[in-house]
Amino acid sequence: MGNNMEPWFLYGVDMPEERRKSVFKLHRGLDGKPANAGWPNYVRGVLSDEEVQAVERIHAEHFAWDQRKDRLVQVIEDMDSDVLSLVECDNFDDFFRPALEAMGYLTVWKKRPRPASADGCCVAWKAAIFELVAEHSCEYVDKYDPATKRSWKDRIALMVLLRVKMTGHVICFVSTHLQRNPEDPKEDFLRARQVGQVLRELASFTREHRAEEAAVLLTGDLNCTSFGRLRGIANTVSLLSRDTFLHPFTFDCADVPTGVTSVTTARCMRIDAIMYQSQKLELVDVQELPELDPGFPIPNAQHPSDHVPIVAQFRLRNQLHSTRQVAKDWYTCLSGEVGLTPLSFKQLKNAFKLYDFDGTGNSTRGEVRKVLVSLFDVVHEGMHKVLDQVPEDGLDFDGFVASYLKAVKAGGMPGLEDFKEAFLAFDTDGDGTLDLAELLDAFKTCAPAEALTRTTNNSNNNNNKDNNNNNTNNNKPARQQRRFGSNRCDSFMGLFRRGSASCCSRPELFVFFFFLFVVLLFLWSLCVCIC
Repeated sequence: MGNNMEPWFLYGVDMPEERRKSVFKLHRGLDGKPANAGWPNYVRGVLSDEEVQAVERIHAEHFAWDQRKDRLVQVIEDMDSDVLSLVECDNFDDFFRPALEAMGYLTVWKKRPRPASADGCCVAWKAAIFELVAEHSCEYVDKYDPATKRSWKDRIALMVLLRVKMTGHVICFVSTHLQRNPEDPKEDFLRARQVGQVLRELASFTREHRAEEAAVLLTGDLNCTSFGRLRGIANTVSLLSRDTFLHPFTFDCADVPTGVTSVTTARCMRIDAIMYQSQKLELVDVQELPELDPGFPIPNAQHPSDHVPIVAQFRLRNQLHSTRQVAKDWYTCLSGEVGLTPLSFKQLKNAFKLYDFDGTGNSTRGEVRKVLVSLFDVVHEGMHKVLDQVPEDGLDFDGFVASYLKAVKAGGMPGLEDFKEAFLAFDTDGDGTLDLAELLDAFKTCAPAEALTRTTNNSNNNNNKDNNNNNTNNNKPARQQRRFGSNRCDSFMGLFRRGSASCCSRPELFVFFFFLFVVLLFLWSLCVCIC
C-alpha cells in the first residue's frame, strides 16, 4: 500500500488538485525519475512544517505496518473465503504465509519483477476444500526494445488450477495488479497490454494442463475506471497479435457488481474487480461493501487498507445448468436483446437438444413454448415474439442456428459495447474516425512485445524494397490519408460491414490492415458459431 508520505495520499492536510499537482512535479521529473528524492524533500515549499508533522502523525496511526497487520488478518478471517487473492502483498514469508496457514489455507505467492518493490500477488485456498493442480506466473512486459532486446517489467499475474476435492471440478483462479494511475485514461493502453498478456498466458496455461474447460475467475486491482474499455482494447489487441488460440474467457468475461472500492484524498473509485466466466459460473451472492465517504479516506480506524475487499459467492454450473443457460441466451437473442457473449456451434447444438427433448430432430412450437416456460418458470414477455419465429412444421437444427444468426445480425454483435469503448480509446483526436497514425500508435502501445518484434523484423526485411519503391514513387501524387470510420463510434466495426479498409504502399502496413480486416471478420465469425 505504501505510506502516507506518498503524493497520492498525504492524509491530514488540505490537498486541492493544484496543490497536489505541485507535489507530483516535485516528486518525479518528466522522465519518471525522482526529482527530489526522500521525504519531505518533494513537499518543501508546498507543505508547511506543521503539515509535514500532520502527515507523519496520520502515517503512524493508520499506515504503519505494526498498526495494520493484525487487523488485515482479522479482515481475512471474517471473510472466510474458500479462495482469496491478495495483491500488493509484502511481508509474505514472515507474516502472511504463517497467518494464512493457521487459518487452514495453502498459498502461492509471486514477487513483482521491480527490484525495489517487495510486494507481489498471492492466491490462498482452503486446504480442506481444494488441492493444487498447477501454478504459473506471468511477468508483464510493459516495454521492449528489439535493438537491445531489453524489456521493462513491473507487474505480474499469478494463476493457479485448483481441483475441488469432493467433486473433482477444476477452476482457474487468477490474481493480478495492473498499471497504476486509474485517473489517467492514457494508462489504459498499458493496462490493456497487460490484460492481453494474461489472456494469452491463460490460454497456454490451461491448454498445457488440459484444463480448457475449467471455470475462470480473474481478481485483483485493475486500476481502471472502465472495465468495458479495458476488455475491448485487450480483446482487440489479442486478436491483432495473431494468437491462434483464444481462451473462451476472452469473450465470456462478466464482472461482479460492486460499489466504490477505494477512497483516498485524491480519488473515490471502483478499481478492484472479480471477473468470472459466466457460462461456467453462476453468481449467487455479493457481500455488501461498506459505505465509503469521500470525506473519510481509507485506511482509517475502521479499514486497515486503502481498498475494501470484494467477496462473492459462485456456483459451478453442471452440464445441464450450462445448457439451460445457453438455451436462455438463444431465447434472449431472438426476443430482441443482445446477448453478453457469442454462442458457439457446440453450445447451440447442446441447446437445441434441450428444445428437441423427444429427440426427433425437430422442435415444434408447442415444445419450444414448454421448454421456455420451464426455463423461466413463467410466461416471459418476449415469448410470443420468439414463438412466432418457429415455423408451423417445427424447427430443425439448421433453422435453430439460422434464427440465431438472423437475430444477431439484427441486434448487433454480442460484446460490441466493449469494442465501441476500444474505438473511443483509439480515437485520440475525438473526431469519430481512426486514421493510420492513430491505429499504429495504439498498436505500438498496446501490443505485446513479441508482436512488436515481428513488426520490426518485417520492417527490417522490407527496408531495401521500400527504398526501391520510394525512388519509383517520387513522381507519383501523394496518397490521401486513409481513415477508418464515418464519424460514428460503431464504424470501428464497420470495416467488415461497409468494406472501408484500403491498401497502402508499405508491405508491412498492407499486412497489418489485411490482418485487421481478418480479425474483425473473426469477431463476426464468433457470432456465427465458429469458435
